[in-house]
Parts: sequence; structure tokens; C-alpha cells
Amino acid sequence: MIKKSIVLFFALLLAGITLQTASACRYTVCEIGYAEFRIDHYRLLFFKDTDVSDALAKSFQRTAHGALLDANVKSEIIDVNQSRTDTVITYYNTYKKAHTPLAVLIAPDGRAFPFELEREMSEFNESVWDLLEDVVFSPVRRQIKDEIIKSFAVVLFVEGENATANASVLNEIKGAMEDIAEMQNSMPKPFENPPQLIIIPKDQIINEQVLLWSLGWKNDQEGTPVAAVLYGRGRMMGRLLSGQLLKKEYIYNLMTIVGADCECGLDRTWILGSMMPLRWNRKDRKEVVNWHHFDAENPTVKAEMSQILSISPGRAGRVGTNTLYGYTEGAIKIIKSYESTQKPAAVSPVHIEEETSTWDALLSTRIYWIFAIIIGINFVVLLILIRRKRKQ
Repeated sequence: MIKKSIVLFFALLLAGITLQTASACRYTVCEIGYAEFRIDHYRLLFFKDTDVSDALAKSFQRTAHGALLDANVKSEIIDVNQSRTDTVITYYNTYKKAHTPLAVLIAPDGRAFPFELEREMSEFNESVWDLLEDVVFSPVRRQIKDEIIKSFAVVLFVEGENATANASVLNEIKGAMEDIAEMQNSMPKPFENPPQLIIIPKDQIINEQVLLWSLGWKNDQEGTPVAAVLYGRGRMMGRLLSGQLLKKEYIYNLMTIVGADCECGLDRTWILGSMMPLRWNRKDRKEVVNWHHFDAENPTVKAEMSQILSISPGRAGRVGTNTLYGYTEGAIKIIKSYESTQKPAAVSPVHIEEETSTWDALLSTRIYWIFAIIIGINFVVLLILIRRKRKQ
């Protein structure tokens, strides 16, 4: 009797753990990529010093607040006479030029992109608008946003100076895109459209400085071809690819991870690739719902995603270390799920998602409580039986 109770106890415990794991991994990496978290925020620091009057500081604060409401960039006024943060002062000391107001865009990993502003009020306001536009908008970022919502990934290719090298890299990219398009219907949640290719010609690089900087592009890479796999809300999977990493298998592997289930064993630094500074408005959110049939900003959905990220292991270091390139085409299993083949009902996707997500969350919670109660009762019974056995 005691042995049976012990077996039952561990069976129920294992079932509960399995159920929780299955419930926590019902999103793909691509879907989680559409959510925004605090770690995705950029900081736009405007330094108030002797070259900046109170009027200029207030004007910047007012303009930036309105322009960045729907972006993952938060503006701050830093008074250099009051700030005691060594890191912030380091940015100021590094980029400050005499008699020129300074603003610095700080990436989540601490990298900096400086902007110089005009000092006179009439010219200052115009320079602020230009700065804010450069921070969150560019022609290529608009193109990326349009394409990334309709398909599960975008491959961004930046041309180098050598036409032969460009053609060779493009051949590798297109080969990887063709291979992933052939198997996208076998992914956990098949995608309607294949990955899209966007090219930045070498003569347009100067207009995309903030975008390339946010992806990790460095000055010493100028003149050489580079590429990035983008997904979700302007996230980069892995790191910026250059040199020997511009191979078909590497690009294919990155796109495979984007389309894979968000398995609990997958490092969270790969689930949440670094996000570019980007304006993402209500229209964009609705487009995601229309194309992918879920709302990444729904509080319940976002809470579930946060739970997945908390379960997934994390490693120290920046996203894009060489650990990724150890993956092979068989490293992540792509299994077609029955649920993903079912078409949504012909009603508002937003309404469906809100109701379904809430119900799923409540149902999951009830199931967990039921299992907890059953396991608890079984444990108590087991203790009672053990005590009785000892008394005999």
C-alpha cells in the first residue's frame, strides 16, 4: 500500500511539472519577439550644462516626450551639476564639445550614439526634431516594420564595396531563405508568408547610421558586406553577421530559431534578441493581431511570456556570442502542431485573443491548484500510512 502511494505521489508530481512546462511554452520565438519589455528600452540623455538654458531644456523635454510616446526610447534631462552617476558623466565627458548642446542615445547594453544640437533657440528646435526623427525613424526601418509584421522574419543585407563579394553573400542569403520557405509549413505555427529580403545599398548607409549602430555595426566594417536576421518588433536574432558567418547554414539556423517553439531550455538571450530603436504605434499592433491572431501587448499574454522568460535559462554576456553558431539544423525540432492548423473564427482577432488568453490563464491556474491539492492530500495520506506502519 505504501509503495503504491509513493508511486502515485511521484506520478502526480511529474504530471504537474509536465503540465506546467507544456503550458508555459505555447508561443514561438517570433511571437514573443512582438512584445516589448523594459530591457528593450533605449535612453536618450540630454545634458543640461552652461551651454543649455532652462528654456532649451524645457523645449527638449516637451518635444521629446510627445515624439517618443510610441517608441522604445525614453528621454531624460541630465543636469551635469547635480548628477552623481559616474557612467552618465563619462558619456558627457567623452562626447561633449565646447558651446554645443549634447544628447546621447544609450543602447540597452550601454553603447552610445552622440548627437550635437544647435545652441540658438530658433535653430535648436529644428535640430531637436531632426534628432528625434533620426532616433526612431529611417526609410529602411519603415520598410523593415512593414515587412516584419507580414512575415516571420526579415533578412537585412548591407552592401559592401566589392560587387563580387556582395553577389556571393546574396547567393548564400537567398539559398537560406529558399530552404526555410520550403519547411515553414512544418513549423510549430506555420507562417503565411516567407522571409523577406531588404537591401541597404552602399550609397544609402550614411542615412541608416542609427539603425546600423543599434545592430552592432562598427566603423571597421564599412566597405564589407554584413547581414542580420530580424523578427518580431524589430529584434535581431543572434548578432550582425560578417565574414565567415555570412554562410547559408548560419542564416538558416537563425531563421529556424525564430520560427521554433519557445522551449524552456532555450536561452532567454536568444528568445529576446536585441531590439532596434523604433516607433511602434497602435496601427502596427493591430497589424500584428490581424496577421498573427494574437496581441503581444495584452496584459495576460505578456504575463505568460514573462513567465516563459523567467523559466528559460540565461547566460552572462551579450546576445550574439558564438554559442549560437554551435547549433545545427537538427538542434531545434520543428514539430507541426494540430492546434496551429486550425483557422480562427471570422470575428475580431483582438476580441478573440483577449477572451481566449484570459480563459486559458484561468483554466491553467485552476488545473495547477487541482494538482497541488491532489498532491498535497496524497502526501498527507502517505505520511499517515508511514507512521501507522512504524507503530505496527
